[in-house]
Amino acid sequence: MATIGSFKKAGNGEFIGEIFTLSVQAKGVRIVPETRGANKNVSSGSVVTPG
Repeated sequence: MATIGSFKKAGNGEFIGEIFTLSVQAKGVRIVPETRGANKNVSSGSVVTPG
């Protein structure tokens, strides 16, 4: 499997890094834990990009 990004753990369970594919080049991407609800059918995190 190809690597398309790299992330490092930041505070409060967040991850900060970058994603690089043929069509997407994004730096400063954050994956933040979702704090709303505890439904098993909902994602446990959100991806946030700058800009």
